[in-house]
Amino acid sequence: TLAIVLPSFILMLIIAGVIYKFKNNYWVESALKALRPAVVGLIAAAALLLMNPENFGPHLSDWISWVLFGVTFIATYWLKINPIVMIVIMAGVGILVY
Repeated sequence: TLAIVLPSFILMLIIAGVIYKFKNNYWVESALKALRPAVVGLIAAAALLLMNPENFGPHLSDWISWVLFGVTFIATYWLKINPIVMIVIMAGVGILVY
């Protein structure tokens, strides 16, 4: 498994170093700013793919999951809590509830 993960990890370290080195460059800033909607779209697409009867029941009627989603959205959007922190917290709450 190390042979599978190591090349990707090294490549990501190199890319992160280059981006960090040129992060104040106008073109790099513009490229990263242009990628934001695409990243949001990819995350939304993954979320929509996971919204199936096996995960949420036959009619997406699991209100607890919707409440967890709502709390996470409000905390990250309006209260400006770090999304990674919210994911970890809500994962713990989800494990306790389910």
